Amino acid sequence: TEKEAVGTWMPGILVNTATISAQLYEEATQRPTVDLGEYAIIRHPALPWLFATLDRLAVREVSRDPLGVANPSYNAEGAVELKSTGSYGKKDWEDDAYPVQYAMQNQVQLMCADLSWGSLAALVGNAHFFVKDFERQGGDFEDNLLKGLDAFRNKVMRGEEPLAPVPRSAVEPP
Repeated sequence: TEKEAVGTWMPGILVNTATISAQLYEEATQRPTVDLGEYAIIRHPALPWLFATLDRLAVREVSRDPLGVANPSYNAEGAVELKSTGSYGKKDWEDDAYPVQYAMQNQVQLMCADLSWGSLAALVGNAHFFVKDFERQGGDFEDNLLKGLDAFRNKVMRGEEPLAPVPRSAVEPP
């Protein structure tokens, strides 16, 4: 999803892009967000070395069946990762594309916070705003991502130069 963000910048005034991006996210998605605070760190429930910080939590409408029972297939809350880049980065977000490293970051956030969905939101060139929603992949995907992250961590702990933890093909849903 792309939203024009022209007019959000005030020349000569330093602004917090996360605050602006969060406001644009709320407008574009109609989902309220919550800022957990600058120093809120979430640790993976089973892996004490894996941490995440969430830029925001978003709340989406919980779907209900005809009798009004909430659909338990996903959490109402999701992790929102806010990004900003210059206009040179627009191609990375057009046509439903997104930078794979941010998708991996979002998946780790979902695992650490035990959430079932998340969003990437990007303010690009102070003029365009993009939103991409993700479901938590789980299963083999999550196992492979964690193996890659563990191998990366082990190399760092041994003082070796690590490779990228997971190739792009491993994070793109089938």
